[in-house]
Amino acid sequence: MYTDPRRKQGSQQEVSRVKQISPTTWLVSGYHNYQLSYPTHVTPKKQASKYAMIFHHLQELQKTNTSLVDLGCANGLICFLAKEAGFSQVLGLDHDVAYINQLTTLGTAQVDWKSLAFKQFVFKLSNHDATLKADVAVAGALVHWLYSATAGFGSLKKIIQYLSQFTKNAFLVEWVAPNDPAIRQLGHIHMHPEYHTDPYSHQHFIDALTETFGKPPTLIHKFTSTRWLYKTSWA
Repeated sequence: MYTDPRRKQGSQQEVSRVKQISPTTWLVSGYHNYQLSYPTHVTPKKQASKYAMIFHHLQELQKTNTSLVDLGCANGLICFLAKEAGFSQVLGLDHDVAYINQLTTLGTAQVDWKSLAFKQFVFKLSNHDATLKADVAVAGALVHWLYSATAGFGSLKKIIQYLSQFTKNAFLVEWVAPNDPAIRQLGHIHMHPEYHTDPYSHQHFIDALTETFGKPPTLIHKFTSTRWLYKTSWA
């Protein structure tokens, strides 16, 4: 399956870097770019309004949930936002071992961050671990990768059913439309057509969420014309 041709590991072309700029402040760059301070405070350097909206919803979810798993965590922005929002247990999963190793090191920088854990994990139908389930699961900008780029699901129904196994209660998931600039550039959903069994369409995405969770999902924010955030939970 797809790996970045320059890095030869993972799917992101950006190299993850962490620079400590004071005893309690770090700059994290790569797929995500943010400043991390202790006590835990995250300042995104790009797409600040998007992550402010996500943080708001994490705060709301934290009122009735204590654990969160970020599916495809890259270099950890959502994980640290979840920590700041008050989740007592946070787990980040990603297939990129370089990102995971760097996050693991960063997570030991402060005692309070030891409640964060990071694990290399390859998302595919044959790979599931029930011990990784959390109250809340987040899948941001992931489904278009799993469709047929970094995995061979070939079906939004299979993807949603698979990802639903990681949540005990709530699920936040980002829809990335076929005309999204990233998809137009890389062609995620056009790779490996031999795996395709269902179209990659918004209607199939909604139908998959509705069938899996027993009710229609709620659209909570449109970040752009091609990236929308949905929330659902078990009926």
